[in-house]
Amino acid sequence: MYGCSSNKIGDFNREKIFPKLLSMNSKIFSFPNCCFDIQKSKESTGRVVVWRELNIMNSYTIEASFCGADFERYANCHFNREMLEELGYQFCETIYDFCNPDQSKIKKAMEELEIAFPEKDSGDKGSENSDWDSGGSDDENDPTKEDKKKAQKKSKQNNEDDTSPKKGQGK
Repeated sequence: MYGCSSNKIGDFNREKIFPKLLSMNSKIFSFPNCCFDIQKSKESTGRVVVWRELNIMNSYTIEASFCGADFERYANCHFNREMLEELGYQFCETIYDFCNPDQSKIKKAMEELEIAFPEKDSGDKGSENSDWDSGGSDDENDPTKEDKKKAQKKSKQNNEDDTSPKKGQGK
């Protein structure tokens, strides 16, 4: 799924909620393969135009492969009609979850996103061309565990960089 990244404070992970919910509902959908950056060549696509011109945050393009998945139990299997119908059903369930007055699934998804992708501090409004595109499922081999470790390591390095003396400077 392709989405659009916001440069507004507080919106950094909001565009990722629906794809994250879909990955929570479906083992056939891959959140790690989602992309939320906007390449120059994609600026005229429907999702980007609707997002920019109409300010509709949840504007996506979803793609399906004829060949199948390259992850988990569906690796090296071609998708068949039943699998795609199942994904359609799970997509509808996700719309329900997204619009449900009980926001518990959305809160859970947002918590996972905030851990994996901490928002930049309020002094940095982020980038419209963000390349944050990862996540995962609830499996034991959950790719988000690795992403969380990378995000924590990067955050730790950034904090160390902020406190360490710069070249040519004393302590």
